[in-house]
Amino acid sequence: MIVCNRHFGSADQALFARILTDIAPSWSVELHVFSAQDVSLVLMPQDADDAKGPTFIVQQDGAGFRLDQLWWDFYSELGTYPSLTDLAAAVRTRLIHLLTAAIPASQSVH
Repeated sequence: MIVCNRHFGSADQALFARILTDIAPSWSVELHVFSAQDVSLVLMPQDADDAKGPTFIVQQDGAGFRLDQLWWDFYSELGTYPSLTDLAAAVRTRLIHLLTAAIPASQSVH
């Protein structure tokens, strides 16, 4: 088993912050350090409000990265990715689908 010795840092946080700025500007990305071996990036809607969307957790997983989700008290593993860039693309796609589905249909009357 190959283990990734890379630690998340401000550049990784900035990568996800750019995605959020483009798609979900009210969301935030935080670097959570529990120990030297347990470092995560956490992406969440404003006030961590489940009604606005899930909280995504990015963690190292062997030689790659894992994306998990916490939403309405349910924790789900969404997938593993060989690179942080691949995982970031998956987050972008999930956010676009999530926020597109949340946009209400036009209420205008003709």
